[in-house]
Amino acid sequence: MNRIIKIAIDDIIINPSAQSQLLTKAAAERTPNIRVTGICEINDVLLITCEERGNGEEAVEYIFAPFESVNEDDVVAEIRDRYFSNFTFLGGFDVKKVKWALFAHNPDRETH
Repeated sequence: MNRIIKIAIDDIIINPSAQSQLLTKAAAERTPNIRVTGICEINDVLLITCEERGNGEEAVEYIFAPFESVNEDDVVAEIRDRYFSNFTFLGGFDVKKVKWALFAHNPDRETH
């Protein structure tokens, strides 16, 4: 099963926390439960593709966050730092000169 959730990019910029909560809730409360599998920026809308979660796959919290820098090495370092804090990078998108990302956070995931 494939679902697509649309979120206006302006809404993410204005209140990333609220949009993160909206996505987290939408994924957890759908029947069947879903997980984000990708993102695609089209004009002023972020299309978020979702698929059914597998058996035993836990729900995660989704977080929209701007990167601190647009420098390639800095972005790589931030993705790695977040990985070791149990955040999985799902994709990025541009808003003017700011790079944004969507992360999945699972505090119980074991990092390697």
